[in-house]
Amino acid sequence: MNSSVLKNAQTDLSMFVARFGQAFFTCVLIMAALLLFSGAAEAATTTTTGAGNEFNSTANKFMGWVQGGLGKTAALVGLGVGMMAAAATKDYKWLALGLVIAIVAGVLPGIIGSSFTAII
Repeated sequence: MNSSVLKNAQTDLSMFVARFGQAFFTCVLIMAALLLFSGAAEAATTTTTGAGNEFNSTANKFMGWVQGGLGKTAALVGLGVGMMAAAATKDYKWLALGLVIAIVAGVLPGIIGSSFTAII
């Protein structure tokens, strides 16, 4: 690759981190805390019988969120942010990143669910 392309990519990334890094990190911490406390609260209030069923309701709730309206909204927001960043910077890498986020958010939960319920 051309070294100027790599320098431009590093400059773009460093500008993005400088501009949005703290807000992104704060959002990630808030989401992690909410997921942690939600799972703990669900596990504390769920009564199940049998070994290995303690977190089924929590897993089903998160899969419902990701595959339902919340997941679709997150995918569309990721695509929208990528489109806006691409329009603002005139660089279509951001559009591709938003598209990848939207696709991963839509496809990955089904793959994870299928891999854990597969019968070998």
